[in-house]
Formats: sequence, C-alpha cells, structure tokens
Amino acid sequence: MKRGRFAVMFLALIMPVTAGHAQFGGLSGSSQRAAGSPDSYMAAATRFYVDGEFDLAIESYSQALKIAPKFTEALLGRGLAYKGKGDIDNAIKDFRAIVRIDPRGKDAYTAHLIQREIFQMKGDLKSALAELDRAVAIRPNDGSIYGARGALKLAIGDLNGALLDLDKAAALAPNDSFVFDNRGLARTAKGNLEGAIEDFSQAMKLNFRQPSFMVHRGDAKLAKGDTEGALADYDQALKWDRGYAPGHVQRGLLKLAQGQEAEAQAEFEFALKLKPSLAKTIDEAKAKIRKDPEVKK
Repeated sequence: MKRGRFAVMFLALIMPVTAGHAQFGGLSGSSQRAAGSPDSYMAAATRFYVDGEFDLAIESYSQALKIAPKFTEALLGRGLAYKGKGDIDNAIKDFRAIVRIDPRGKDAYTAHLIQREIFQMKGDLKSALAELDRAVAIRPNDGSIYGARGALKLAIGDLNGALLDLDKAAALAPNDSFVFDNRGLARTAKGNLEGAIEDFSQAMKLNFRQPSFMVHRGDAKLAKGDTEGALADYDQALKWDRGYAPGHVQRGLLKLAQGQEAEAQAEFEFALKLKPSLAKTIDEAKAKIRKDPEVKK
C-alpha cells in the first residue's frame, strides 16, 4: 500500500513521542516507555503506518487511546491511517475529536489541513475553505496558510478574496514561489497584466526552470498583446521541460490564432499524448479561436 501524503509530516510529529517526550495525561516518563504503554503502542503504530499496514496501525493507535483517550497525536495518527485505507468517515471523526480536545493546538492545526485536503479532493471547496479559515485562526501569521487559502479562493473564483490572502502570504512568506505564481494568475484574471508579469518573473527568480511559471507569464503577455514575448516564454518553458503538456497547448493555440494550422495541430497531438485529459480543453479553445480570430488564448 502507498503511504499517505502526510507521512513525512506525520513522522515528524510522532518521532518525539517515541522518545518519550509527549504528554499522556499524567503518566510518568518510565511508564510511558514501558511495554503496553502509549509510547510503545505509538512506536508500533508508526512502523505499521510507514509500511502501509493501516489496519495494524489503527489497532495500535486505538490501544494507545484506551490508555490516554485525549492523546491527540494518537488520534491524528489513527485518522491518517483511516485516510490511508480509504475510510474517510472515521478519519474525519478522529480529526474532529482532536479539535474538540485542543482546538488551538498543533494537532488541531494539522487536522484542519488534512480535512481541507480531503474536502478539496471530494470537490467540496466550501468545506475545504472553512477548514483553512480555522487553520488561519490558529496561526494568523503563517504565510503558507494564506497562500493555500488564496489559491483555493482563486479556484473558486473569488478573485478579490484571493488577492487579499495572496498579498498577505507574499508579505509573510516572501520566498514562496507558488504564492507569486498564484497572485500572478489572480492579477491576470483581474486584468492587472503588468503586475501579473512581475509576479511570474518573481516566482521564477525563486524557483528557476519551473515551466508552469513561464507559461503563465506567456499567457499574461499574450493577453497584453505581446505575441512575440508570449511565444518566447512558451518556447523557453518547453526547452526546460518538453514534456510539459500545457505549454504545448498554449503554443498550439497561439499558432492556431496566427493561422499556422499544421504547426498548431502538431502541438495539440503531442500534448494529448502526454495528457489525454486535455482533449476537452483543447477542443473548446480551438472552437473559440475559430469563431473569433482575434482571440489569442
């Protein structure tokens, strides 16, 4: 079985526990480390979790919780194990139990982030956003959370809300390239093309050779009417990563708008070999360009 996405984060939380550093509701250090103690069950659960043995991990976490029912790290681990085996309902029950026990603790913060991931994967963006709101309330000076919330608001279409969060994220986490990329996308959608180009350029300074950033900058240049600049950016993105399908799509659409049908079709065919799911996007964009030759993207 595959490990959960939060395996690395989870291990970082659990390893201090296996060293006897966690709080187990008044248990002494020696009893924590004894066989059959929460600590010993946590050590076993961690091994099972890492190996993808989620049922065995759940059993060990449950044993720890019988001894210390309010042990939030055990609830977090069990929730992740439930998530790993696909039992989302029980995972959410454990995450919500953490929040009830210690609503502003580090495990509650992590629980909100994991629930946000679950809801977002299910397409429930409203619930995902609510989880990020709660995470922000716990850590109001964490730029990464504003960045995540801004990206989600961007996906929902709340451009003003996205920009407010992404401005905050850029101030608090000035080395996060994806914050600037997302703000660039929001600015492009709002028509602030100069600001968008600046953001994409900054994102590339922080994370060089990221093809998506270069393609996004090309899109902003294209919206501004700079077709040569846009084509140069698409070309550069594909020099960095010839397998980046969206780059071929955008370059193909630009060539199609310029009347280069054969070249455009070659780009689309190559993109579809890389990512067949782009077929609908390509067909819709092609139809839009053919209907209105002035459309450049």
